[in-house]
Amino acid sequence: MQNKGFISTIAVLLVLICGFYISFSFVTSHYEKKAEEYAAMMSKTSDVTNDAYKQNLKQFNDSIDKEKVYLGYTYNQVRKLEIGLGLDLKGGMNVVLEISVPDILRQYASGEQQLRQINSTIAKVQSDGVKGSDKNFISKFTSYIQPGAMVGLFTREGEYMGKVKSNASNEEVADALQKQIDSQVDAAFNIFRTRIDQFGVVAPNIQKLQDKNGQILLELPGVKEPERVTELLKSSANLEFFEVYNYNEIANDLSAFAQAWLSRTPLTIQISSSFSVVRSVPAAP
Repeated sequence: MQNKGFISTIAVLLVLICGFYISFSFVTSHYEKKAEEYAAMMSKTSDVTNDAYKQNLKQFNDSIDKEKVYLGYTYNQVRKLEIGLGLDLKGGMNVVLEISVPDILRQYASGEQQLRQINSTIAKVQSDGVKGSDKNFISKFTSYIQPGAMVGLFTREGEYMGKVKSNASNEEVADALQKQIDSQVDAAFNIFRTRIDQFGVVAPNIQKLQDKNGQILLELPGVKEPERVTELLKSSANLEFFEVYNYNEIANDLSAFAQAWLSRTPLTIQISSSFSVVRSVPAAP
């Protein structure tokens, strides 16, 4: 009898746990329906391919993405916790991203003359029907270069190129180039994985294609806004610098502003020797 009670308790707990996780799918479905209703109402159409419909759908999802919608979870977290059904059951987006191997070779050209030779050799390789994504692209490229001459074509800088010696053979340079390509593919893979995680796709499949050179496969089940995902994947990271002021450089202006606000008198802030900004502060009612 004790064993029967223990098994019953375990069974009840399992049912509750399963019900808890299944509930996220119902919540997601509820808000997806609301998003579709909102998009249809605002765009006056139910055509999911309509630009206005897609824009309003995106607007609704963005508006609740960080909003707590269920048991303290945000909508983005709820979508991550729902049961993943995969592309076959739920549909979605399947895309292959490719890192351009020829562009990487051009990136490491040691000079203008070397770049012209690299471009000429790339054209010969491609004329043979070998694509940049083919595994034998680098070896085919190497076959067109005279023995020992390949080291002079590429700058010896970078994570792996910096290890190439001035008397390195073509095979050693080719090996360093392939490692450099693999390193850039790994970096791109990590960037895409981070961006997809932020988007909230449930159970995405992200993998490097082993039989290809520089290609990454993305399978994103449940995606109904492929344009939004495409823009997210294509967006570039921007490093921006802004000139800022130290407090002691603007302390006098801040003090003058505070005094003018308290006295409700016209305020003049001197910007330079030739320009000034005058702002009239209305009197207190």
